Amino acid sequence: AIVLLETTLPSGWDEQQVEALATSLVEAGHAACAQRWRIHSTYHWESEICDEQEWCLRLKTTESALQGLVATLVTDHPYDEPQVVYWMAGASDGYADWVRNQTG
Repeated sequence: AIVLLETTLPSGWDEQQVEALATSLVEAGHAACAQRWRIHSTYHWESEICDEQEWCLRLKTTESALQGLVATLVTDHPYDEPQVVYWMAGASDGYADWVRNQTG
């Protein structure tokens, strides 16, 4: 099994900013892979309904690397209360081994 973690990033960020964050997390060994795409979010924040575009960043990691990934994201994230949602996912043996090898 592997762990999938998703977070959102500001729509004002350009592709290079999102890529830089993703690259830094992979280079640090917190994640084996990062995928990014634009999304549209509707949510309640500070007594208002917000509706805006954001970036979604999905990271593939291991249970042993998860807490380091979460700590880094919470520290470096531009939002006051970042979305950090994660879950265990089944994976083929070869892919799970690759994720483990990349995250130490």
